[in-house]
Amino acid sequence: MYNQVNSNWVLNIIYEVRGVKMKKIHWMITVLALVLISALLLPACAEEEPAPAPAPAPAPAPAPAPKPAPPPAPVEAKTIKIHYSCPPNKGYSPGMEWFKDEFPKRTDGRYKVETYGASTLVPIDAVLDSTRQNVCQIGTTSLAMFAKDFPLGIGLQMPGLGFPWPGEAPESLDAQAAAQWEFLSTVPEVVAEFKDFKHLGPPFALETSYLVMIKKEVRLPEDFKGTKMAGTGPSAELIEHYGGATVAIVVPQIFMNLEKGVVEGAIANFTMATDWKYETLCDYFFMIDFGGGLIAAPMNKEFWEAMSPADQKLLEDTWAECTQVTRDFQKNSTVTSKGILEAAGKELLQPTAAEVAAWQKAFEDVCVAGWKADAASVGIDAATCDKVLQAWKDIRAKYWKQYNLPGNP
Repeated sequence: MYNQVNSNWVLNIIYEVRGVKMKKIHWMITVLALVLISALLLPACAEEEPAPAPAPAPAPAPAPAPKPAPPPAPVEAKTIKIHYSCPPNKGYSPGMEWFKDEFPKRTDGRYKVETYGASTLVPIDAVLDSTRQNVCQIGTTSLAMFAKDFPLGIGLQMPGLGFPWPGEAPESLDAQAAAQWEFLSTVPEVVAEFKDFKHLGPPFALETSYLVMIKKEVRLPEDFKGTKMAGTGPSAELIEHYGGATVAIVVPQIFMNLEKGVVEGAIANFTMATDWKYETLCDYFFMIDFGGGLIAAPMNKEFWEAMSPADQKLLEDTWAECTQVTRDFQKNSTVTSKGILEAAGKELLQPTAAEVAAWQKAFEDVCVAGWKADAASVGIDAATCDKVLQAWKDIRAKYWKQYNLPGNP
């Protein structure tokens, strides 16, 4: 019995062990199955994540900044040297001095201007050659000083063919300048005389000249006999024809020569009372028309042609304005001169009709005839002189009427 009990106990233990093992195997199989199932199901249930975006390509390295261009080399200003015979701030010089400051401003410094008053750059009798040679770029001059260079141009300065005194009609000076420029720039025979130059215009118009004497009264051409006078061009021919002697003296030097006794009278305009105090020396101021003067402005042709068209236009415009500056100055000076002469008790002697007729005949017989003879000596015939002189008379009459000047041309 004992043995049977023990056997049953052993069997029970075996069964229990087997049961435990079977349970372990069963759980192991179960766990393994669950793991396998999870491995199959979880990837399908999981939300698919998007593929990561590719990394952006690196930005290209910036190109190196270009080196700044070197500043342009400064352009050296071209210099325009101007010769004129008046001392600064006298006569026709104010326009020149205005131009000296104004033209460089209008060209933004591409040009500078130097002015040489009182003929300090070159002698007055060398100004044309000096302009041709580019010693001065603009050489202003009286045409009468170079009668052989401008044999027809000086026709507009014939005595008896001037304009009224600006002291009585200030607008006369504007009319004169306009008429002179039309004559110089449109009459073909006269234009040809400036072929070596660029001719700037209008000219500096010098008011009509009259007869100024220290002591001797000259009322008729015959009264010149035995006198010594300052005069040039046709006026000098007239004086010499009637027995006087002449000295070619430029306007700024007339007063000094009167004061020193080199001459006893002059053909001059009365603005000199403002600039050179004629009233302190002279007693006689005779109002006979000895013609209007001018200062022309020849310019070196090569210098002009080297300028750009824009700068050429600026130069022409500025030059025209500078001549107006001078005319305005002259008008004021003429009014002032008139007052000075009146205050000094100087009488402006008016010629009688008979005296005017005598002077006009002398002008025609001597001045015009002498002018034609001088022209003939350089190959210009009388017919050409007549044509040119008539052109001046017609132009003069045109502007006399246009500006409504007193009297008759």
